[in-house]
Amino acid sequence: MCLISHGFVIELAVQKKTGSNFFRMFFLRLGTSLFFAWIINMLFPAASETVVEYVSQSKGEFFSVIWNLTESMLWTIGEIIVLINLLLILQAILEEFSLIKLLEKPLSPLMKIFGLSRNSSFLWLVGNTIGLAYGSAVMIAQVEKGKLSNRESDLLNHHLAISHSQLENIRYFFYLIGYNAILLIIPRIILAIIMVWLRRFELWLRNRYKFTNLLFNFSKK
Repeated sequence: MCLISHGFVIELAVQKKTGSNFFRMFFLRLGTSLFFAWIINMLFPAASETVVEYVSQSKGEFFSVIWNLTESMLWTIGEIIVLINLLLILQAILEEFSLIKLLEKPLSPLMKIFGLSRNSSFLWLVGNTIGLAYGSAVMIAQVEKGKLSNRESDLLNHHLAISHSQLENIRYFFYLIGYNAILLIIPRIILAIIMVWLRRFELWLRNRYKFTNLLFNFSKK
């Protein structure tokens, strides 16, 4: 659940800033995380016993946990500051020498499958490697420069709402906790693809409804 539904304060703010509705993203991420957790629990119901056992062993360690959490958050803030500035520098270099196009070309077939535009390639790469929080400055800068339309950005946000921070997940979940990498990556990518195409279908229906209304109003005149 936490792979999809986490970091709401920062990540939902980024998605709102880059063209998506705040509450839509909130309910999308919360709803899909509940659905995803239910499916996993149906497939592997015994997995919950390990968590209960771990929590029962952790009683009396509250202040130790809070201290470790605070220390971890401070390190994370430092990492974000450094990484965001490095990403902005990298982005400027790629744009200056037109190297972003070299990234877009090989990713173009993949973007078609995902239901995303070719212009989304670079931001998709940023979001899926380091996530929304770390890549926030780059994503906002790309949208404000008009590199992506509002529609393209919204579709990308529907994908990243479910599937993002894949590299970070390897670091924190695969190695430290020992979860299965395929189980954590592939289902979220599939779910993200489904959500994007559902969003495209929704937009298509809206446009068709508007066009039908225009024809109806014109015929009445």
